[in-house]
Amino acid sequence: MNDAVISGINEILSVLWNADPSIYLYGSVTDNDFRIGWSDIDFICLTKAPLEDVQAEKLLTLREHQPDNPYFRLFEGVFISQGGFFEHRKEKVVYWGTGKSKIIDSFTPDCFCRYQLAENAILLFGDDLRDFFEVPKFSELRQGVAAHLETIRKHAVTTGRSIYSYGWLLDIARGLYVLKNGVVVSKTAAGEWALENGLCPDMQALATAVSIRNNPKLFNDNPVLQDYSERLGDSVQLFADVLEDKLTEFD
Repeated sequence: MNDAVISGINEILSVLWNADPSIYLYGSVTDNDFRIGWSDIDFICLTKAPLEDVQAEKLLTLREHQPDNPYFRLFEGVFISQGGFFEHRKEKVVYWGTGKSKIIDSFTPDCFCRYQLAENAILLFGDDLRDFFEVPKFSELRQGVAAHLETIRKHAVTTGRSIYSYGWLLDIARGLYVLKNGVVVSKTAAGEWALENGLCPDMQALATAVSIRNNPKLFNDNPVLQDYSERLGDSVQLFADVLEDKLTEFD
């Protein structure tokens, strides 16, 4: 994996050789929680000046130019100038999402991203701008948890036939951990903590989610789990009730 990441970074540098980029990894790969078959490789690339048109166009398809490097396809993040990131300016930004890339006109990281950048990011190349990364206040973390709860209420009433549906339970566990402890941990660690403390109304579903998250390749082709994943909606919403009750304590 390390060799594959270095190869991918070199491809990025071949496009941004004159842009003085600072490239960071964060998220599961720096939390010792990366699992092939589930995780992305979260990154952010900060350049001194906004991207030139030709650079943006090359970056849009760069991942496709390394078909023999499967890890490069897992890169998910943004290419944005320091001013665009820290001053929230509108400019040309290249976003690498899951399976697709696009050009957007701004990028505002959520509180979880900001926390991980400030606390756990690893600088891969360039000047270290860590002093400019601010750890979100607890009030901001709480707002982020509340926003995620709204997403769960809207999009996880029913779930799909995929092991990734179990991820909703881990998201809720992380939200509860944030509210209880004021820090952001990996979703796996949050799920294990919620299990130890008996917080989920459907403990079997959460235990399954943690098991899948720890070894997704083992469960990916399991038809029984895929069938059950379609019926997770009620379990997710019951766990979301626990998160909502916890949020009301701070109103």
